[in-house]
This record gives sequence, C-alpha cells and structure tokens, in this order.
Amino acid sequence: MSVQRDELAKVLGEHTLSYWSSEEPDSTRCKCGWRGSGFDLHRVDTILAAGWRKPRTITAVAEIDALPEMSVVLIPIPEEGGAICAQKDIAWFMPGGADPVAVSGGHLPVTVLYTPEEPR
Repeated sequence: MSVQRDELAKVLGEHTLSYWSSEEPDSTRCKCGWRGSGFDLHRVDTILAAGWRKPRTITAVAEIDALPEMSVVLIPIPEEGGAICAQKDIAWFMPGGADPVAVSGGHLPVTVLYTPEEPR
C-alpha cells in the first residue's frame, strides 16, 4: 500500500502551487507550468489522467459474473479481514491456488481492485 501512496504523492508533488494572487483571478500557476483558475480541479484531472480510480463495489451476483477474465476482487471474509481472488478463465482462484474458489451472493459486496480494461 505504501508504494501506491508514494506514487500518488509523487504525482501530487509534481503539481503544487507555484504562484497565487487573490487580486489576479486567473493567475494561479502550477509547478508543472499549468496556469489558470481551478487549481484543485487541475490536480484532480492530473490524478485521473495518471490512472487512479476509486475501487468499485459490486452488490449483485450478475455484476460478478460480468467481470472480464483476470479481474481482481477483494472478497470480505470477516474472520480473516478479506481475501483477494483473481479470475482465471471462468473460475476464481486465490493467488497461487490451484483450486477454484466459489464466489456467490453470500460474498457480497465485493470490491473490484482491477479489471484488464483499467490502466491500474
């Protein structure tokens, strides 16, 4: 988790205020060279362009079934604090596991951590 935090901190660090004046509305400047108003939106756009997304929560079995192959989800197992499963072919497998894991409505909600269409 700290690697992701460090990557995000680097992206944010490259986009810090270099100049601002309350008397000049469009004078805001970013360290990267961006200029204008809406500095916070500029930083958000930069984060999204770098591929960062909020994990998606799935609450229906049909949504689990519709995930593409190689998707990665976090399945809540309260006694273990969670387990990660990767979809391989049509079945779900624990990382390094050979036996399929049943993912059903009893495991909902699940958090989608990755799908192959996403950059991250």
